[in-house]
Amino acid sequence: MSTIEEKFLKAADDIKLIEKLDNNVLLKLYGYYKQATTGDCNISCPAFWDLKGKAKWDAWNGNKGISKEKAMKYYYRYVKKQLKEYGIEIETEAEGEAEVEDEGKDE
Repeated sequence: MSTIEEKFLKAADDIKLIEKLDNNVLLKLYGYYKQATTGDCNISCPAFWDLKGKAKWDAWNGNKGISKEKAMKYYYRYVKKQLKEYGIEIETEAEGEAEVEDEGKDE
């Protein structure tokens, strides 16, 4: 059975199969990815004129307090959802899916 870290890393590769993602999707993925790899946001909020930087900061900081493991689970589930919406089938393990199907932020 794969660990959540292995599933997270595979999801990070699999999402590249989608050529053009909506900016809101990209921001959500960015927030989960940064939380999973770095933890809580550790940089100051960018200046108001840095719209892109502020959006990325908001996406990451919005996950404050979520554990790295849980952020990996959210990222994995969100990638899986996006791939399904784009009709892209990837190989998954039926066993172990329950471990990432807990409560969560996959809206």
